[in-house]
Amino acid sequence: MLARETPWYTLFYLAIATSMRQGELFGLQWSDVDLKARCLHVRHALVNDYEGLELGETKTASSKRRIDLPPDAVALLRTHRDGQGEGANGLVFPAEGGGFMHRDNFAKRVFKPLLTKAELSDCTFHSLRHSGNSLLASDGHSVKLLQSRLGHSTSAVTFDTYTHLAWISTAHI
Repeated sequence: MLARETPWYTLFYLAIATSMRQGELFGLQWSDVDLKARCLHVRHALVNDYEGLELGETKTASSKRRIDLPPDAVALLRTHRDGQGEGANGLVFPAEGGGFMHRDNFAKRVFKPLLTKAELSDCTFHSLRHSGNSLLASDGHSVKLLQSRLGHSTSAVTFDTYTHLAWISTAHI
């Protein structure tokens, strides 16, 4: 089974296209998405505290950011929103019952079985964040752009995390 054949395809696509953290995606609300302007705003993240799951602060202050969306992501989000129906409580990616999605349940019931069926090596949902940035870096985008997209506080954090990539673009040749 391919991710495209699951109800979670938009989530997987957005994880790679935006490089958002899992908690940011699971806490994303429709009020954070502007399909006309082709962007979304990361304003909070889903956190697990002593009382359970709730919307909380992003990992850092710089994690609050605007992310421009590619046309394919806008189209997928429109279709996703139109097919979602009632019971989502304003969440873009709610659990089946309409509340917050728990990362461990998602990994066990959706992500890991999908990896197994695709015969892929074991990886984490966070790997999608790295994949999205690796694609941008391989296309020659600057460390500063990736820093902004990731919500890192400094470009040094971004560079240290992605030093395995070749930071060469046509501007460097």
